[in-house]
Amino acid sequence: MNLPSKGDGASRRTVMNDLTARRRTEPPPPEAVSPALRASVTRLIARMAAGLFAFTSGVVRNARTFHPDGRTFRATVRSLQPADPALARASDRLSGAALMRIGMGLLKTGFPRWLAARIPDAPSIATRFHSRAGADDSVLVRRPGEDLDLLCTAGGDRLPKLIWNLATGGRKYGLDPFDYFTNVYHSETPYTIDGASFDVWIRLAPERRVAGLPRDAEGREEGLTRATADHALVRIEAQRVGSAAEPFVPIAEIRFEEEIHIDQESLHFDPVDGRGFTPRGFFTELRRVVYPASAGRRPHSTAERVARDREGFARRLWHFFFGGGRA
Repeated sequence: MNLPSKGDGASRRTVMNDLTARRRTEPPPPEAVSPALRASVTRLIARMAAGLFAFTSGVVRNARTFHPDGRTFRATVRSLQPADPALARASDRLSGAALMRIGMGLLKTGFPRWLAARIPDAPSIATRFHSRAGADDSVLVRRPGEDLDLLCTAGGDRLPKLIWNLATGGRKYGLDPFDYFTNVYHSETPYTIDGASFDVWIRLAPERRVAGLPRDAEGREEGLTRATADHALVRIEAQRVGSAAEPFVPIAEIRFEEEIHIDQESLHFDPVDGRGFTPRGFFTELRRVVYPASAGRRPHSTAERVARDREGFARRLWHFFFGGGRA
């Protein structure tokens, strides 16, 4: 902006007053917002989201709001010993056993085919890294600190991209709703690793499978069955936060062992701290409040889910507001 000449005092004062008024009306930069205010706003949004998800899970869907159904697998994990010492230490912490749950993000089992074909959806992989032998019911409950629950979804490496992708038809960022093994799955939130030395983005990259199956939901599930029988591999890759040009480094490898059948309504994934991995960011703070609220209102067993489906929407609604417990 060109200020008036030194001799034009009145005009100069007018311009300076205008600049002062403009500064007063402009919003403060993000760094000027106090941590306390930011935390208060986050808590308010989290409480509102928790109420919405609790109602949706307990009344509308009678299941998880997202990823309502899936298939579960026993897997093993081995470190790939990356050259970076910090990544190598982090990968060692992932080694051992794993429980995987794989399915679609929005549609429930039994959804009408003609409608499912018209609704964009994205596959997801939830993985619990643990050290228990076998596949008994003890693995259904996360052991704080000992277990790590990692939730990854295809269709975008950041949550806004995923939402935009699904809202505009689900054809961006390599999303393939009919083949679990042609997608790349992203954590959507960064993790601090190696004793808070640095942060990484995490993604899962399955090995590509031979094509030839039908391009529909049945073909997708048959491909998953065959991959399990072949003990297919999924790479865990990490990228340092700070630059999109940083490469994703393979740090560990998941091997399918067998499909297992457990009561999935009793299985709850909690993407919080575990095994030296600490998720951070706004999305993580929302999850800490929203996930327990959703889990508390939805069915806690398959039998309960079936019974509540039979009861119908109106009765679930009544129980949600007046039942004094779960919907």
